[in-house]
Amino acid sequence: MKKVYLSNSVSAIGESVFKDCENLSSIIMPNVSRIERCAFENCISLKSVNFPETIFIIGNGAFRGCANISSIIFPEYVTNIGWGAFESCDSLSTIIFMGSPKLEEFAFSDCPQLLNVYCCSEESGVGAVINTFMDSGTKYATLYVPSSEVKGYYELWEPWNKFGKIVPLTKKELKQLCNRSQYGSLHMFISITIGLILLVSTLLILIKKRRKS
Repeated sequence: MKKVYLSNSVSAIGESVFKDCENLSSIIMPNVSRIERCAFENCISLKSVNFPETIFIIGNGAFRGCANISSIIFPEYVTNIGWGAFESCDSLSTIIFMGSPKLEEFAFSDCPQLLNVYCCSEESGVGAVINTFMDSGTKYATLYVPSSEVKGYYELWEPWNKFGKIVPLTKKELKQLCNRSQYGSLHMFISITIGLILLVSTLLILIKKRRKS
């Protein structure tokens, strides 16, 4: 199994459903709001994940050990990213938080390639605990935050103040990031459309073959 297309009727992905599916390279989930614990653990061929705007909760260890995911955009309404959710994602270099989710312990621990983390919300800071980024080399990484939040939040609290550099984002830069997030949603829509076209084409071929026989 290399590609999975979930219908609009699927709102949750259950515990360990795709765990250890080493060949899984693509998952399209247009209406999912919740991903349970260990759902995609050790899916080592998974290179990218386009979360829908409907996503709220990402469970414990949901993407632990997905060694080839390089970047992730979390939509605005994500509220919780669970314990060890992206632990040991060896290639993860860029994380973008469009909203203000709560990050549990070890959510992004042992991600040695981490270089850039963007916290885009101007309303409130992203919640995290001291060991959220444990062993991910944050002292070599850059944290990008709204200019209004630098002094009042991110420079005061761990783990944010352990990043090597904190760079303020202007309103223009924040808008550009929002556009990038929308591109992710558009990309997902295009992928779904292509998948449906291929499915219909396959069904038509099967129908023709049955008629001939």
